[in-house]
Amino acid sequence: MLLWILAIGIPIAGLFFFARSKVKKDPRNQAYDPKTGLGRGAPGFQTNIKRIAVPPEIIARIRAGEEVSAEEITRAQEKMQREEAKAAAAAEAAESPSKKKKKGGKK
Repeated sequence: MLLWILAIGIPIAGLFFFARSKVKKDPRNQAYDPKTGLGRGAPGFQTNIKRIAVPPEIIARIRAGEEVSAEEITRAQEKMQREEAKAAAAAEAAESPSKKKKKGGKK
């Protein structure tokens, strides 16, 4: 029984450690090396980027090749949020009278 465990376990462990050593030596898994241009965190490679909603008029300007500053995008987003809040408040105000319950109960 012990012989079977050793005969199967040792080759599996050997393959595991061999594969692990190859992965660690792979330059693509190491820190960025400016000499080779390989590795994680290379310039121009963005991680943890948050997606934001951009108004359609700003998107149209960007697609047309126009330069759009971050301040313009922020102002347009704030304007879009204010308009959405007004629309939501108006929709809620329109729904409130219909949601009111009739007063009075069973006698």
